[in-house]
Amino acid sequence: MLPETAPARKTVMVVDDTASVRLLVTTILNTGPYQTLQAADGIEALRIASANHIDLLITDVEMPRMGGLDLVKLLKERGAIQRCLVISGSSLDRVRELYHCDPDVHLLAKPFGAAQLLALIRAILNT
Repeated sequence: MLPETAPARKTVMVVDDTASVRLLVTTILNTGPYQTLQAADGIEALRIASANHIDLLITDVEMPRMGGLDLVKLLKERGAIQRCLVISGSSLDRVRELYHCDPDVHLLAKPFGAAQLLALIRAILNT
């Protein structure tokens, strides 16, 4: 009988210009089967993405230098991501209206709880 292997850890990149949000999200993710990468803005995220495999991108909508939806678009065009979760302190209806989000872009409103975040990530990664 072959020994059971542990499931592969998924790599999640967290991009938010607020350090406390990045720390909170990565702390939550590190309690589960996730390896995390962090970036403070879209420009830094592009650099990190060029050198790493990313299973899921979690990004804030509004950030200096490059917003989250511009980051999503660029990384999708480059084939660097297939799944993404956009978080926002604004109304999600407002985000959809202003940014014309693709249907495959998942949205989550701040504030959110750990259980809510983990359940949504599991659902996104299992699709």
